[in-house]
Amino acid sequence: MNRIVLSAAFLFCTLPSFAFAQERIVRSMSPEDIEALLRGINIEAKKGQSTKEVNVFYYDFRKDKFDIRLTVYSGGKDIMLDIQSGDHSFETVNSWNRRAKFDRAVIYQDSKGKYVALEANLDIAGGVTTDTVKHFMSMFEAECNEFDKFFKETKATTSTVKEPSPTKEEAIYTQVSNEKIEKMLADLKIAFTKTDGNNQTTYSYTTVNNQAVRLVNFAGKDIMLTSSYRKISLENCNKFNYDNKFVRVVEYTDNKGDYTDMEMNLDISGGVNDTIVRNFIVFYEDNVRAFTKYLSNANDVSR
Repeated sequence: MNRIVLSAAFLFCTLPSFAFAQERIVRSMSPEDIEALLRGINIEAKKGQSTKEVNVFYYDFRKDKFDIRLTVYSGGKDIMLDIQSGDHSFETVNSWNRRAKFDRAVIYQDSKGKYVALEANLDIAGGVTTDTVKHFMSMFEAECNEFDKFFKETKATTSTVKEPSPTKEEAIYTQVSNEKIEKMLADLKIAFTKTDGNNQTTYSYTTVNNQAVRLVNFAGKDIMLTSSYRKISLENCNKFNYDNKFVRVVEYTDNKGDYTDMEMNLDISGGVNDTIVRNFIVFYEDNVRAFTKYLSNANDVSR
């Protein structure tokens, strides 16, 4: 199982300068980087090595009421945070995922039975800054508390982005304009239509397999890529979420009926550059391919 856990805001009032300087883009984090980070915030963690996956290690620790695991994948090019909750229904998990942006809930089963994990991934290979990692961790801690509250109030029931060649450092920004997004889409030779809404702008276009995609810019602080598909069962939604990272599949209902969306968000406010945003857009195409293939084997009712 690909899992991770991490707790956040409390971790990062001060961060040591580990392996990379402030505001410098990095594309991987070594065990030494992670351990320096944890030491700098006075966290005593137990390190482990995956016996099932190559080049995967993790750090377990307890903070407040959460048992946390920080897992590092792909030689430090992908990190994930997660916590575990009790057993909940597919409907309850889907309800959480409808409101989620930067994480997802997934049902797992081990020798002790079923449980729900809250997971959040950060793609290091696409390029991040120190502040990006700090903000990612801070937001996850806040989500842990919301997640815990949500499930306590709810009755329980029984790819890889290619690493770019080194280039000169690009400018870091914490808000992205519509003009910048439009230029990136044009540079990627993506023809789009634009729709302005309340504090958000939507760019609609087609990508691989002639799939319609929407890129939504939420006032420059958060962008989301989403595409709609026929309805599949909540069990099949959960299985795709179980097997994949960075995206979430969610069931919705509108006046036309039930349907399934695949969503992926990028938090701009933590600090990004043009390469990070561009990789985010391109990487979504890989997920469209993966989900289209998955749908061909999912025997569910069409919308």
